[in-house]
Amino acid sequence: MLEQLKFVLKTTLVTFLVVTALQVRVGDMTAEQQALRWYQGSVLVLPMQTVVDGGVRLIRVSWQASIKFLSIERDKFRHHMKTNFKRQPPAPETSEESESDTDSD
Repeated sequence: MLEQLKFVLKTTLVTFLVVTALQVRVGDMTAEQQALRWYQGSVLVLPMQTVVDGGVRLIRVSWQASIKFLSIERDKFRHHMKTNFKRQPPAPETSEESESDTDSD
Protein backbone atom coordinates (compact mmCIF):
# COMPACT_ATOMS: atom_id res chain seq x y z
CA MET A 1 0.00 0.00 0.00
CA LEU A 2 2.79 2.40 0.91
CA GLU A 3 4.70 1.60 -2.30
CA GLN A 4 1.61 2.38 -4.37
CA LEU A 5 1.15 5.70 -2.59
CA LYS A 6 4.80 6.59 -3.23
CA PHE A 7 4.35 5.73 -6.91
CA VAL A 8 1.28 7.97 -7.20
CA LEU A 9 3.06 10.85 -5.45
CA LYS A 10 6.19 10.52 -7.62
CA THR A 11 4.10 10.36 -10.79
CA THR A 12 2.12 13.42 -9.75
CA LEU A 13 5.32 15.33 -8.98
CA VAL A 14 6.92 14.43 -12.33
CA THR A 15 3.74 15.43 -14.19
CA PHE A 16 3.65 18.76 -12.37
CA LEU A 17 7.32 19.41 -13.20
CA VAL A 18 6.87 18.57 -16.90
CA VAL A 19 3.78 20.77 -17.23
CA THR A 20 5.57 23.63 -15.44
CA ALA A 21 8.65 23.25 -17.66
CA LEU A 22 6.49 23.38 -20.79
CA GLN A 23 5.10 26.76 -19.69
CA VAL A 24 8.55 28.41 -19.67
CA ARG A 25 8.81 31.08 -22.33
CA VAL A 26 11.62 30.80 -24.83
CA GLY A 27 11.56 33.93 -26.97
CA ASP A 28 7.98 34.86 -27.79
CA MET A 29 6.51 31.33 -27.34
CA THR A 30 6.34 28.78 -24.55
CA ALA A 31 8.21 25.49 -24.86
CA GLU A 32 4.85 23.77 -25.34
CA GLN A 33 3.96 26.03 -28.28
CA GLN A 34 7.36 25.45 -29.86
CA ALA A 35 7.04 21.67 -29.51
CA LEU A 36 3.56 21.81 -31.04
CA ARG A 37 4.79 23.95 -33.96
CA TRP A 38 7.70 21.54 -34.53
CA TYR A 39 5.35 18.55 -34.47
CA GLN A 40 2.84 20.13 -36.86
CA GLY A 41 5.62 21.08 -39.28
CA SER A 42 7.19 17.62 -39.21
CA VAL A 43 7.33 15.54 -42.39
CA LEU A 44 5.77 12.61 -40.52
CA VAL A 45 2.48 14.34 -39.78
CA LEU A 46 0.89 13.98 -43.24
CA PRO A 47 1.56 10.22 -43.60
CA MET A 48 0.43 9.64 -40.01
CA GLN A 49 -2.75 11.64 -40.61
CA THR A 50 -3.44 9.58 -43.75
CA VAL A 51 -3.09 6.35 -41.77
CA VAL A 52 -5.34 7.66 -38.99
CA ASP A 53 -7.97 8.77 -41.52
CA GLY A 54 -7.90 5.31 -43.09
CA GLY A 55 -8.33 3.69 -39.67
CA VAL A 56 -11.28 5.91 -38.85
CA ARG A 57 -12.88 5.12 -42.20
CA LEU A 58 -12.33 1.39 -41.66
CA ILE A 59 -13.99 1.54 -38.24
CA ARG A 60 -16.91 3.59 -39.57
CA VAL A 61 -17.56 1.30 -42.55
CA SER A 62 -17.20 -1.84 -40.41
CA TRP A 63 -19.59 -0.45 -37.81
CA GLN A 64 -22.20 0.42 -40.44
CA ALA A 65 -21.88 -3.01 -42.08
CA SER A 66 -22.24 -4.71 -38.69
CA ILE A 67 -25.36 -2.72 -37.84
CA LYS A 68 -26.87 -3.51 -41.24
CA PHE A 69 -26.07 -7.23 -40.91
CA LEU A 70 -27.48 -7.42 -37.40
CA SER A 71 -30.69 -5.64 -38.36
CA ILE A 72 -31.19 -8.02 -41.30
CA GLU A 73 -30.61 -11.04 -39.06
CA ARG A 74 -32.97 -9.61 -36.45
CA ASP A 75 -35.67 -9.18 -39.08
CA LYS A 76 -35.13 -12.75 -40.33
CA PHE A 77 -35.42 -14.06 -36.78
CA ARG A 78 -38.61 -12.10 -36.13
CA HIS A 79 -40.12 -13.37 -39.37
CA HIS A 80 -39.13 -16.94 -38.46
CA MET A 81 -40.71 -16.60 -35.02
CA LYS A 82 -43.92 -15.14 -36.44
CA THR A 83 -44.35 -17.77 -39.15
CA ASN A 84 -43.26 -20.88 -37.25
CA PHE A 85 -44.49 -20.22 -33.77
CA LYS A 86 -47.90 -18.66 -34.14
CA ARG A 87 -50.00 -18.89 -31.05
CA GLN A 88 -52.72 -21.44 -31.49
CA PRO A 89 -55.94 -21.00 -29.61
CA PRO A 90 -56.56 -23.82 -27.17
CA ALA A 91 -58.46 -26.68 -28.72
CA PRO A 92 -62.05 -26.89 -27.51
CA GLU A 93 -62.70 -29.86 -25.28
CA THR A 94 -64.93 -32.50 -26.71
CA SER A 95 -67.60 -34.10 -24.60
CA GLU A 96 -65.85 -37.51 -24.71
CA GLU A 97 -62.62 -36.07 -23.25
CA SER A 98 -64.56 -34.28 -20.54
CA GLU A 99 -66.42 -37.43 -19.55
CA SER A 100 -63.27 -39.55 -19.48
CA ASP A 101 -61.54 -36.99 -17.25
CA THR A 102 -64.40 -36.99 -14.75
CA ASP A 103 -64.68 -40.76 -14.76
CA SER A 104 -61.07 -41.29 -13.68
CA ASP A 105 -61.50 -39.17 -10.54
